[in-house]
Amino acid sequence: MEVAGIFVILVFLQAALRRLLVTEKVSLFDTEGSDSYFRILVCFIAFVISMMVLDWGGIIDKALATKLWLLGGTVFLGIKRYMDKKYIPETKEHVVTTYLVSLSGIVTLWVLFL
Repeated sequence: MEVAGIFVILVFLQAALRRLLVTEKVSLFDTEGSDSYFRILVCFIAFVISMMVLDWGGIIDKALATKLWLLGGTVFLGIKRYMDKKYIPETKEHVVTTYLVSLSGIVTLWVLFL
C-alpha cells in the first residue's frame, strides 16, 4: 500500500472519530501551548518539504522514502497526542489522536520490518 493511501485512510478515520467523540472544538493554537505546537508544526513542514525533495529528486530509494514518511507521520501524531492530552484534555481530541497514532504505529512497524 502506498503512503498516500495510508494517509487518506487516516484522514477519513480522523474525521469519523472526531464526529463521534469530540465534544467541543478547541484548537491547540488557542491554548498556552500554541508556541510549542507552532514550532513542532514548522519542523514537520520542513520534514515534509525535505522528504519531497529527496524523494522526487531520486536521492533516496522508494522503500526508504516510504519508511521515513511513515515514521515521520507517526512521530508527529505522537507529539500531537501528547500536546492534546496536556493542553485540551476536556475535548477528547487526545482520544482521536491516540487511535490514529496507534494505527499509524502498527502500520509503520509492519512496513519497517518488511
